[in-house]
Amino acid sequence: MRPRDVRSFRWPRGVGDKIEAKHGVQQDEVEDAFFHKTARTRRTGGSRYLLLSQTPGGRYMFVAFDWEPPGVATILTARDMTIAERRLCRRK
Repeated sequence: MRPRDVRSFRWPRGVGDKIEAKHGVQQDEVEDAFFHKTARTRRTGGSRYLLLSQTPGGRYMFVAFDWEPPGVATILTARDMTIAERRLCRRK
């Protein structure tokens, strides 16, 4: 699965409000991160994936999402990357 394969996003009720209140992350930042040239995904099991990417504004983002059905990314959570995750993102 490549980040650019996403055709649409699904936001379960309350997820957008939670990540904005808890992490200061806007929904449009999350969606934009999927299409940035730095975007990388890792499968964590089943249909779960992690996205490590930047926003067009340069913010480093960590996004957990489900990839089911194919083409639809169901956003579970999003936050700023840790320093260790940034290093991992830069190596790719």
